Amino acid sequence: MIIAAVAAAVNVCALFFVGMQVRHAARESLRADRNLEDERRRQRKKDTIDAMVSSSRQWEEFRMALPWNDRDKENVQAYLQHIERKPAARAPVRNYLDFLEVVAVGVNSGVFDIDTVSRMVDGRILAVTENYMPYINLRRDELRSPSLYSELEVMARSTRNHRDRESASANG
Repeated sequence: MIIAAVAAAVNVCALFFVGMQVRHAARESLRADRNLEDERRRQRKKDTIDAMVSSSRQWEEFRMALPWNDRDKENVQAYLQHIERKPAARAPVRNYLDFLEVVAVGVNSGVFDIDTVSRMVDGRILAVTENYMPYINLRRDELRSPSLYSELEVMARSTRNHRDRESASANG
């Protein structure tokens, strides 16, 4: 009887010890998962920065061919009116918007990090989306393609929402 009681106590202690080990292993697994996710986020931010920096020459080429200040609505509109009847002259605008559409697909699909893109170029994204919209709408009508540059519009909304959230959290 005493042996059975001692054996039961040993079994209870062993079960308790195993339970503690399992609990500890579960905590460590969660911690490792969090660390892995943090590392994935950091890597995605780094990859986004690398992609944006590696395309800086392309950004500069666009800026040389197009109105330098994307935020100057009147200047952009005057330029777009000037090139409207010259299809060959529209190529730089098309190339610029195509490039931004590719960036937008990367952001919208989660390949690029929205926070990093917002910090780097959100003003430009918002200005281009607003100031080039008349051109985009003309091309949509001309090509009968209502989704033309739609990824750019989605990215602009995302960056605007991100900027608004950042401003709200900074203001309290």
